[in-house]
Amino acid sequence: KPSRQVAAQPQATAQPLQARLALKRLFDRLREYKLRLNPAKCTFGARSRKLLGFVVSERVIEVDPDKVKAIKELPPPSTVPEVGGFLGRLNYIAHFIANMTDKCQPLFRLLHKNAVMEWDHECQKASTPSRPT
Repeated sequence: KPSRQVAAQPQATAQPLQARLALKRLFDRLREYKLRLNPAKCTFGARSRKLLGFVVSERVIEVDPDKVKAIKELPPPSTVPEVGGFLGRLNYIAHFIANMTDKCQPLFRLLHKNAVMEWDHECQKASTPSRPT
């Protein structure tokens, strides 16, 4: 019979006793519904954790620095699908880029039907500041 897996993250607590009680309630609930956790994917007592391209901590959500590095190291797009891919990567972290839509207008222009794929100075300028810092 295949095992069912679930991603669970109990509420962060300041007191170790409260944290243990929260974990006990979590495990009791998992047991009740016959759900299993993958120990290799579990972390307990961590102050922050990488999750879906972000670093999540008790009080803040930030972009994963590895994602930022990967975007900064991308070569300039040379085809329309590459422009779309680049904008898609930026869109994933758009909440962290001020005025992204305005800054990326030259890039969006390349996606218009019958647009000529010409990576000019304006596109380069639009792609550079839009990359998160």
